Parts: sequence; structure tokens; C-alpha cells
Amino acid sequence: MSIFNQNITEIKNTAWVRGDGTGFKADDNKSYVYRYTDPTSSSAIHSGIIFDPVTIPQGSTINSAYIELYGNYTSEWDAYFHLFGNDVDDAADFTVELDIYTRARTTANVAYTGENISIGYWGSAFDITTIIQEIIDRVGWASGQAICLLLIGDTGSSKQYRYGDVGNPPRIHIDYTATVLAVPGHGALRTKRIINL
Repeated sequence: MSIFNQNITEIKNTAWVRGDGTGFKADDNKSYVYRYTDPTSSSAIHSGIIFDPVTIPQGSTINSAYIELYGNYTSEWDAYFHLFGNDVDDAADFTVELDIYTRARTTANVAYTGENISIGYWGSAFDITTIIQEIIDRVGWASGQAICLLLIGDTGSSKQYRYGDVGNPPRIHIDYTATVLAVPGHGALRTKRIINL
């Protein structure tokens, strides 16, 4: 097994946008999600997080994966959203693709509901194993490409959750087993395990 950990380090890798596509903003390691009765309304807000590069070989088995978000706004602790992956081989950062809500989404997703969330890192409840597995299994995936996670606000009465800041960026943790390939050696096939160096 191997471990991949990464913190967001660039402004272009966190962003939020209103449900109608207006108000797009790439922010400094911080963002927020706003649940509203109509998720396509200008009152709804959705956010995205990009991890780049993700050095996990194509087809690896994802044993476990989760993200951590840092809640630091005492008056906005309520989170109601679904978390998807951007269903592409290599996610474009938010300076290239100014979009969140209409990006292609993975079939796998995680629903989260939380009230009165404490200040600090939290997210072990965000089990994104199936989301990461779906992306890593894509034929066009290659180690070193980018993964984008989409936090899509649910439909319902107004609830807002803010997360992250310069010193406390979103972070991801992935435990995986790399694929085993057959490679030629002295007239016979032998196996070689790919490892993340």
C-alpha cells in the first residue's frame, strides 16, 4: 500500500460560483457552499477544489480516501451538500475552466449534512473512496494529472458553510495499492509493482 497526501497550495485550485453561473471567484484556499431552494439560482453557491498533481497510477486500487476542510467562520457552521468528482481524465484548473456546477460529475458521490460544525479541520466523514476510484479507473487517467472535487449545494432552505483560509487549506488523503503490470524479462513474463516515489 502507498499513501498520497496533498494540501491545496495555489489560489487557482479553489473556487466558488453562483448557481446561475455568475459571480465566479477563485479564492485564496477558501470557499463556501450555500444551499438554496433552487440550486441553479443566483442565491445558491457551489464550490470546487483541485488537487494537482495526483501521483497515483491508472487502475490502482483505492483502499480509502477522504478530504479535510477547515471550518473557521463561527456563524456559518451548517453544511448541506453533495460531493462529486469532476468526471474527466485531467481536470482543468479554475483559471482555464471558469465553471463548477456544469462540470461533468462522477456517478459516485457523497452526501453530507452537518449542523453547528466546530471550528477546525473535519472531514473524515467525507469518504471519497468510490469517487477517487472512479476517476483513477478512467482509461485516460495517468499519474500526475489533476483531480477536481465538486461541492454542490443541496436543494432546501438556506444554509451556508464556509471553509478554508490561507493557513488552513483543503487537504486530501488517499491510501492505495498500485497496479501490478506484466513486463518482459529474459524470455518470460515477470511482474513489477509500480510504486509512488
